[in-house]
Amino acid sequence: MRNHFKDLLLRGPLSILASSLPGLVNYAIILLLVYSGKTADAGLYRLVLAIFSLAAILTFLDSSKVFVRAVAENDSHGMAELFIGRVYLSGLCFALAGFVAALWFWMGWPSANLTPTTIAIVVFAAFHYGVFDFYAPLLQARQEFLRFFLFAFAKYSVAFLAFVVLLAMGTSVLTTTLVQLGVMTAFHALFFAMVVYSRLDFSGVSFGPFSAMRRPGARESMTISVANALPNSLEHIDKLIIGALFGLDALGLYTLGFSTGRFIYNTLKPAIYVFYRRFVEHLPSGRIVLSVGLFFTAFGMVCAALFYLAVQNVPALNRFKGTEVVTVIIFLSYGVAMADAVYSQAFAINRKARSSRLLHAGLWASGACLLIFALAILFPVDIALAMFAAHYFVRHAVTLAILLMRGPESEAA
Repeated sequence: MRNHFKDLLLRGPLSILASSLPGLVNYAIILLLVYSGKTADAGLYRLVLAIFSLAAILTFLDSSKVFVRAVAENDSHGMAELFIGRVYLSGLCFALAGFVAALWFWMGWPSANLTPTTIAIVVFAAFHYGVFDFYAPLLQARQEFLRFFLFAFAKYSVAFLAFVVLLAMGTSVLTTTLVQLGVMTAFHALFFAMVVYSRLDFSGVSFGPFSAMRRPGARESMTISVANALPNSLEHIDKLIIGALFGLDALGLYTLGFSTGRFIYNTLKPAIYVFYRRFVEHLPSGRIVLSVGLFFTAFGMVCAALFYLAVQNVPALNRFKGTEVVTVIIFLSYGVAMADAVYSQAFAINRKARSSRLLHAGLWASGACLLIFALAILFPVDIALAMFAAHYFVRHAVTLAILLMRGPESEAA
């Protein structure tokens, strides 16, 4: 335990700073739009990010967990195999998605709207995550947190500045958001060329698509990614439903409340990356998971109380009125969310844990959340938004409970 806290104190701040920047930038933009009186524009901004994030799921995001293991073992050959496998798997998924979209459009079915904007968002996601995103897990696994922070700071500073300047020039929110995504994708390509490509050993690696996708690493990447695909998509599906059924103003309020509640969690969660190398061999014990859950539950309760009182009594926070219930629900979920983050991340990275159990847990958690979404649309908007927010607690609680009950078939730290 002492070594855990020593690592956290020495390396945690840089990891936290680097990985909290995306949430900080997005939250700053949402506040900028809301306080400019453009709540609907905040909803539109979050809608674009939802499409971008959903497209990113097609790139088998969680293959980075297996990549961390290869980096920790200095397996350059395995890293190259994982890279090739991910490119092929992502390409296959996007090809299938494109075929379905084209068929849908050709048939003229309801809501068929294959706009150039949507295509641009999907293309950015395909390259941003599917090809160039390996630099992040490599630097995290090698514990090069200063470099990771400097890369993140450059990327998000330029992207944020581009957004603000274009917005001040009168450019539409949709266009400025696309520019933001394009800038970040360009930086990913640069970072990949700088730190990843030279470390990939392609000697003797077959570039055939079928052999690449049949390799053990690719198969495990696929299992873990599929296990987390539906749970990860829930945080974006709710935005799509709210925007479609209740309008962009309601989505803007929900986004402000949800992002406010998630902000501190998103800031602290990256400290887990400090333990990635250790998670390859050891899972956190039940005592550690329980301690994390209890501490962050108490912390979330304090945050919820302070936030609610501040909104009621501080005039500058009037824009947050109507978001209190959503934000408080997220704050009260901190304990179970952080405990699940610690254990699920360790489970995905650990060499002895069965990745199929992540799939089972993800399916059960997603089923429960989708049921909540289906019921929420039957209620007035205020109650519906609270129900949509409650899925956050349910998702993490069900996932953690199933993983702990079924066991990893691995030793605990």
